[in-house]
Amino acid sequence: MAAEKAVWDDLLQWQREINNKDRQLLRTKAMREASTAPVQETRTIDLTTAEPVGLSALKGKIKVQAPISVKGAANDDKAAAVSEKELGNKAFQAQRYDQAIEHYTKAIQLDDQNAIYVINRAMAYLKAEKFAEAERDCTVGLQLQPQHVKALFRRGIARRQLGKLAEARTDLEQALKLTTDLGSIKTELDAVILAQNNLKRQANSSPSTTPTRKLDIQFENTAYSSNQLKNVQTNASISKANRTTEAPPAKSVEQSVTPTTVAPQSSRQFAIPKQPTTMTEFTRDWRMCKSRGNAMLYQYMKSIDPKRYGDLFKAFLESEHLDQMIEILDQCYDSGQAIKEVLEGLLKVKRIDMLIMFLERKQQEGTVKRKKDFSQCLTCLKRVFRRMEEKLGQVDPKLRKSWSVDSAT
Repeated sequence: MAAEKAVWDDLLQWQREINNKDRQLLRTKAMREASTAPVQETRTIDLTTAEPVGLSALKGKIKVQAPISVKGAANDDKAAAVSEKELGNKAFQAQRYDQAIEHYTKAIQLDDQNAIYVINRAMAYLKAEKFAEAERDCTVGLQLQPQHVKALFRRGIARRQLGKLAEARTDLEQALKLTTDLGSIKTELDAVILAQNNLKRQANSSPSTTPTRKLDIQFENTAYSSNQLKNVQTNASISKANRTTEAPPAKSVEQSVTPTTVAPQSSRQFAIPKQPTTMTEFTRDWRMCKSRGNAMLYQYMKSIDPKRYGDLFKAFLESEHLDQMIEILDQCYDSGQAIKEVLEGLLKVKRIDMLIMFLERKQQEGTVKRKKDFSQCLTCLKRVFRRMEEKLGQVDPKLRKSWSVDSAT
């Protein structure tokens, strides 16, 4: 394939060189062969006649050289640009995003006035998680075609990933006004609005700008025993070096705990939340269960029907939640059929392919670090597949492909 592409590129370059030489020869020939009016003897022109004698004598003797056209060369460049775009589309469909970017770039170089090429490259940049480049290309595309819906939509996605929530919301709202296909755009806009609301809640819930350490301690309305006070440690009274060996004085504990706070909750006293109906309920309940360990998260996951994942999460499933759910599948789930139902249910969540792609990138960069022995989330996912297939006694190639898990693992 690479050899054929190289031969094709050489032929296109040779054709452009021949066209340039032909144009130069035409210009030279026109200058050398252009005829001029013959020198004639002086004549007396009678201005009273209907037509001057001099003009009638010159008629038909001067050959006007036709202007040289460069339309052929321009058409050649545009044809080559279309060819590069098609190669880029094939590479994109094969998920070879870097290669697709190269082809779209060549198409732009050949025809920089076509907005499609630069907007297509923006989508490839999104898939490659190069969000700043995607935003830039969408801006260029909108300069060429100001009301291009896809350019507005893709720039909104890129800006949300870059944390530019206000600008992203403006782009997506404008895109909604220009199209009747509201599905994906509305979903992305909802995600932006949710992110903005989360930021507002975080800002309102922070009474002080003084940096503090967050204590992972939960309390319930029962008596607060003196023995349990010995295990409570505050950020102000104990340093990181000795916080595991020295108990804080009772006075410092009283300063950080209100009079109504009481003893930590135990897993036995904590009731598993009911099945959530909204993403907000899920996030709240997941946080409470997480503070009590993976065993409690396992019980909460079992309370949710995997068939409802698509409606529950919509496009709001966070990468952190997916990582934790895979970890729970690895640590706690024993039924192969239950594991399969969870994996199939997660595939119904919109943009789950983007989250799976993030797992692959994190695996390559080594950015996923878990407690205990779970250092790589993708490795954890492979163990889940192996155990599921051992329990079920069969391999599911289609499910493995959807989760980008190599069948050889």
